[in-house]
Amino acid sequence: MSKIKLLILLATIGTWSVRSTAIAQTKPAAKPATDAYRNAQWKPEKGKYYFSHALIYEYTRKRDETKGEIWIFIDPVTGTMCFQRESSFGATDDMNELILALPNGKMIACGTTESGKKIQAAFQNSSVKPEPDEVKDQQQTFREQCKPTGNKRPEFGWESQEYVLSYLKTNESTKLWVAEVPFKVYPLYAFDEWEGDAQLPVSFSYIYLLGPNQLVTESDDQYGSLKLLSYEPNPLFLDLNQYAKQY
Repeated sequence: MSKIKLLILLATIGTWSVRSTAIAQTKPAAKPATDAYRNAQWKPEKGKYYFSHALIYEYTRKRDETKGEIWIFIDPVTGTMCFQRESSFGATDDMNELILALPNGKMIACGTTESGKKIQAAFQNSSVKPEPDEVKDQQQTFREQCKPTGNKRPEFGWESQEYVLSYLKTNESTKLWVAEVPFKVYPLYAFDEWEGDAQLPVSFSYIYLLGPNQLVTESDDQYGSLKLLSYEPNPLFLDLNQYAKQY
């Protein structure tokens, strides 16, 4: 692990993280077990959250030649995700230090005010739960615009398939690799659509196209590229009781 990443993780209050190496497997991943340790740490009703894994993406924005990584901590049992300012949304939101995104659309933003008070606020992101008509349109759009190439590969216990996503009005296209995963990914795809200022450095807005368990593991087009470098054990414990509730 680089010195910069180590400092980022150590600077997060109430968290700890251990990096390990993930090995791609050929068999589809089963739904993660709710082990005793996870259950002992996972107490949302008491403001305590435990994330056993991290999705780590590498991205490139071709227009300004910007490169970097995006870290998303996840509880695979529920699909709840944690985004930290230092490793995901950066300078787009100076106030919030971390944001939790739940599969039901609830988001909890935690940060420090100008006066030094630690607070948390809750929001509801309706985009996480599309209406039936929206799901129908999504499925039709996928059939019309995503064409499989026939290429497949194992990634982190999942099977990824390659598609060419065509944009009918512009004649542009994007190469997509998509894996079926055992947890919900809409908290990631709808992150940029919440009420707050935090935004990811590249777009993950795929709710209009992909199902709730379809995770993009790679994309490439004329604007930028994105690749999942790792899905691996990377424990993170959060105690939100240090932040006063504003709701």
